[in-house]
Amino acid sequence: MFDNPVNMVVWAFVIPFVLLFSCRILSLVAEVVSDAMPPVRTNYIKVPVQKIVYRDRPVEKIVYRDRPVEQKKATKTTTSGTDKQVISDVIVGLANMGYSKSDAKKFVAFFANKKKYDCAEDLFRDCLAGM
Repeated sequence: MFDNPVNMVVWAFVIPFVLLFSCRILSLVAEVVSDAMPPVRTNYIKVPVQKIVYRDRPVEKIVYRDRPVEQKKATKTTTSGTDKQVISDVIVGLANMGYSKSDAKKFVAFFANKKKYDCAEDLFRDCLAGM
């Protein structure tokens, strides 16, 4: 049947028309059958709906409020006037030596409040001597 290339070309053009024709015949048959059958009618039954309200549970209301403005925490300032960069350098140095940052901050704050330090080495030395 498909041995000859000419037969293949002929079938390639004929098959779509055959399918189109057969689909058209099937749709006409379906129309005739649907016209012969009585229409299906759906009956809806009305069921009464009961609304249940529980009196022991109050209804929750959604109240929209603005978010409270967070106030900034008051930071302790050094009374001696030691530079913040010097203080942070000493804290980092003590933390690198193995002290916890909270302990280092306490030591540095204690010594920085006593006197004014111009360089980090002096404050670092006093912190190590005071421990």
